[in-house]
Amino acid sequence: MSEPTQFYVGYGRVPTAMQRWLRVVIPGLLVIAGVSLGTFAASQHPFTDSTFEFGNTTQLSGYYVADPHPALMVSSAPPQATGTPSLSRVHLVGSGKFAAAIPANPGEFLTVSGTLIERAQQTMLEVIADSVQLATPATKAALTASVALGAAELSGEIVDSKCHLGVMKPGDGTAHRACAIRCISGGLPPMLVTRNKTGQTDYVLLSDDQRNVIGAWLLPYVGKPVRVRGTLETRNGATYLNTAETGVTLL
Repeated sequence: MSEPTQFYVGYGRVPTAMQRWLRVVIPGLLVIAGVSLGTFAASQHPFTDSTFEFGNTTQLSGYYVADPHPALMVSSAPPQATGTPSLSRVHLVGSGKFAAAIPANPGEFLTVSGTLIERAQQTMLEVIADSVQLATPATKAALTASVALGAAELSGEIVDSKCHLGVMKPGDGTAHRACAIRCISGGLPPMLVTRNKTGQTDYVLLSDDQRNVIGAWLLPYVGKPVRVRGTLETRNGATYLNTAETGVTLL
């Protein structure tokens, strides 16, 4: 007569055969879980070298430009320096997913307070509402004229510049696509991030073929690999790619 099948009812003693089986299976499952978790963690991209100084307020002074996205041209020289100082560009954005509302005319010298956002020599300021004030420059500095760089075709990913430069991690890719669409819809500057074969990353702002803020037609291309054709130019410390709807294609 065969031995009865052992079974476990939950409130009794675990059968001997099952104990032996569990002693082998449970450690094995723990090893597999540990290896799987380690492999998954190692496959993740590291955090980007970007900063969002949340909770800290910075005050900057400079010349206001809107070409078409608002920015402040800030002197890189101390007030007591002699000669004509060079200017560096600080992009201006509003709180949340909205563009900055700057009550000033292009060319005016302003003092603005906000939160700094920085990544790879790209600087942005999330402007505090009602912090914009007219000021008097300590040293005169000339704004640079536009410089045409000719026709270009670049490949990369369209991101919203605010999140990508430091507010969100990650600030690109499929995981961030929905957020980027809403940010660009709110008026934040769209940016094309390109990487060459050596891994070098370049940042190019996008405007339409009339140098205006780009339209809603760009949204389906955000967060996806794209090729963009247009004309390149530098305007007040930023590189712009002016393009039309027919100039953007998915890869």
